[in-house]
Amino acid sequence: MTGAFAFIITGFFFLPMFFELKTTSIYEYFEHRFHSRTMRRMCATIFILNTVFYMSVVIYAPSVALSGLTNVGTWVFILVVGSVGTLYTTIGGLKAVVWADTLQAFFMYSGVGVLIVKGVNDAGGLERIWHVAIESGRVGDLNRWNPNP
Repeated sequence: MTGAFAFIITGFFFLPMFFELKTTSIYEYFEHRFHSRTMRRMCATIFILNTVFYMSVVIYAPSVALSGLTNVGTWVFILVVGSVGTLYTTIGGLKAVVWADTLQAFFMYSGVGVLIVKGVNDAGGLERIWHVAIESGRVGDLNRWNPNP
């Protein structure tokens, strides 16, 4: 829901502003807005560092999982996952990546949905789950709003 709200704000507020300024990136806007080439370079550097750290986690996490399932070293899987991702993006382009992400999201949400249905069914149905929640006092906790950790 927040994503749709962000798209609306971006489409009606930010994009027309960038279009009128004839800027090609947010970094170019920063340079014009703050009259500072240093600001532009600093923000671009922060973005690149953020992306490098993000991609490190994205490649390292499945590599650790795969090396735990097999007796192959983590570094081998890091190289394989990184190479496959780079090759896939290079050959298929952004369109292929978007379609792959769409299919991945579909299968993830479908899997979670199947797990919820199976879990409710195995637990005896929604009535049984609600009855157990009332007996254990968990329903009363729904009205407890305390921001103090």
